[in-house]
Order: sequence, then structure tokens, then C-alpha cells
Amino acid sequence: MKKRIASLGMAAVILGASVSVLPMMTTTVSAEETEKTFEQLTYKIIDGESVTITGCDKSAEEIKIPAEIEGMPVTTIDREAFALCRTLRSVTIPASVNNIASMTFATCDNLTAINVDPSNEKYKSLNGVLFDKGQTQLTVFPCKNEQHDYTIPNTVSSIGDGAFAGSTSLTSVTIPDSVTQIGHEAFAGCENLTDITIPDGVTSLDSTFWLCSSLKSVTIPDSITDIGGMAFAGCTSLSSVTIPKNVKSIGDCAFSNCSVLTAVTIPDSVTSIGFSAFEYCVSLASVTIPDSVKSIGIGAFDNCENLTIYGNAVSYAETYAKENNIPFALIGSKQQSVPGDVNGDGARNLKDVTLLRRCIAGGWENVTIDTAAADVNGDGNVNLKDVTILRRSIAGGWDVTL
Repeated sequence: MKKRIASLGMAAVILGASVSVLPMMTTTVSAEETEKTFEQLTYKIIDGESVTITGCDKSAEEIKIPAEIEGMPVTTIDREAFALCRTLRSVTIPASVNNIASMTFATCDNLTAINVDPSNEKYKSLNGVLFDKGQTQLTVFPCKNEQHDYTIPNTVSSIGDGAFAGSTSLTSVTIPDSVTQIGHEAFAGCENLTDITIPDGVTSLDSTFWLCSSLKSVTIPDSITDIGGMAFAGCTSLSSVTIPKNVKSIGDCAFSNCSVLTAVTIPDSVTSIGFSAFEYCVSLASVTIPDSVKSIGIGAFDNCENLTIYGNAVSYAETYAKENNIPFALIGSKQQSVPGDVNGDGARNLKDVTLLRRCIAGGWENVTIDTAAADVNGDGNVNLKDVTILRRSIAGGWDVTL
């Protein structure tokens, strides 16, 4: 366990460094730029002309940001200004604010609504959710917003960094086809989110679904070319995933600790697999690696004790497997799965239906299934549709070819 935590921590440090390390420079801070206090807020005066909100009283429950402080307009809310304000329930933003930094409301666990003055020219709120004025970017979905099944408006083209992060009440979200960009950690820690369909047009994922522990099904479109660091790390209910044919790289810790993931096929578009990419995927029994892969990071498959790597003879995959003492078999030597034969006993019957229903319901502990066989309809996901098709096929009540 210590090893896994260290690996995830290292990934977090690396990812954090990629966005927070700035070139060294010398700055002169005037007396006006020191932090001051106004009611429940801390702020700085910038260039003697405007005010930036930098923080708040951590015990605050409701905050109304004033349009002016010391006779100067409040124009900016700084990055993480309200972070860790765990008792905060609502925030009202005045018309004067024209810049809200990313992750401003991170880990505001009880925040239900962000309200914006209707005359604000840069931002607007809709049912407590923060958008830009044109409603093309969803900026913040408060952690405790009461919309448990949420449909993103079809005007939205981008989802901001950490927009839904920590939204523990969110169980379902519909992302429209208009969305082409999903920000860093956009859905991280949405622990009750069970399934997601990513629209075609999105090209990359970066820590996007980290720690979505109830996520069982994800549909990834062919437009995705990069599955970035920690994209699905800690998705402990994710039983199957289809990596699209245009993905070029799988990032560091991308699927680490996906503890019920049983089989993965890497498409021949992929050239690199990052460090700890599948570490602690303890149920992972099969990974097929094509000849296109020329780089596999340190610990990519550590603590995958039941794993066999499948690849071609005299390939990088074979060399990697042997160097890391992982069983290796040639592609094609793997026994073909029979659709619906979930327990692999050579027959398709009610035992398979019962096992499949149990697994989908979350009872994966100490259960081994053939994920390829469980995906009865071949759509890349294992869900109740497969149960229905399998049950009706066995009962003979539906003309189904498996």
C-alpha cells in the first residue's frame, strides 16, 4: 500500500509541477499589494486601481463579495481563494468581477450555489452553476449543488479545470456533443458518478476522472489521442475500458488502482505507456501490447500479480515482459472468449447471468470473470444491456446471435 500511495503522490507532484512552475523573475511588491481584511475576505490592492480577492474566513457560510473595497472595484478572484472553505454554502459575485481563476472553489465541500449579479458582463450563473457570460464554458459546478442528474447545456464547448471536482452528490452527467475540451481534474473525486460518455471531438484527458470510485462504465471516443496522467486512477469500480484506435500515449498512473479491471487491449496507434500506468490493477489478467509500443515506464504493471502480457515474438512487449518477470504469450495463443460464457466453464447458462448481475451490482470481491465474454453486445462496456441480452438468449425468448 505504501508503494501505491508513493506512486500516486509522485504523479500528483509531477502534474502539479507542470502547471505551477514559473520562470524565475524578480518582482517588487508595493505596500499596496500586501494582504488586507474586509469582513470575511482577504484581498490585495493591485497597482492602486483594483482589488483581488485572495482568501476568506474558513468558517464562513455565506459570502457576498462587494463591488468595491476602499473605493476601488473588485475585479479578480484569485486561484484557490475559497479553497478548503468547507462550511461555505453560497457565494454572490458582483458585476465588477471580470476574472475568476481556476480551482477558486476547490474542496468547498458544502457549496450549493454560486450566484452572479445579472449585470456582470463576463460571468453568469444558472441554477447555482457558474458559466462564462456566453455560456460556452462551464466553470464551476458546486460540490453540493442539488442537481444530482445534470445535463450540461448544449451551448458549452469547454469544461473548466476542476469544474465538477469533489461533487459527491453528482450521480449522472450528460455531456453534449458541443463539448470539445475537458479541463484538468474536471470530474476528479466525483465518487458517486457511475457512468460517463465522452463526446466525439474531445482529444485529451488529464486527471479527468481521478478517484471516481463508483465509475463502472466509460465511453471514450475515437477523437481521443492522449489519455493523460491519472486520467482514471483510483476508479476502483471500472471493470472494462476500450482504448480508442487513435490514442498515441497512455500517461503516468493513467489507470493505476483500477482494481477490478481485468483485460486491456492497447491499439496499434499507441507508442508509449507511462510509469505506474496500470499499477495495482490487481484483477488485471491480460494486456495485449502491439509492436507500435516502444516505451513502457517504470512500474507500469507493478502489483498486477495475475497478469499475462500478450504480444508478438521478438517485440518490445516480449522484452519488457521478460525483463520484468511478467508471463508472456504470443498474440493468438489466448483462448477466444465465448460471448456470454462469463465464468469460462464452456457453457452459457443462468450461472453466467447471476454472476454478471452480481458483478455489475458491485459484488466483484473474489470473483473472476471473462470481461470479453461479459461484453455480450460487443459495445466495449459491461452493463445491464448485456445481462438482458444474455438472459433472453438463454430463455430463447429473443432471436439473438451471440
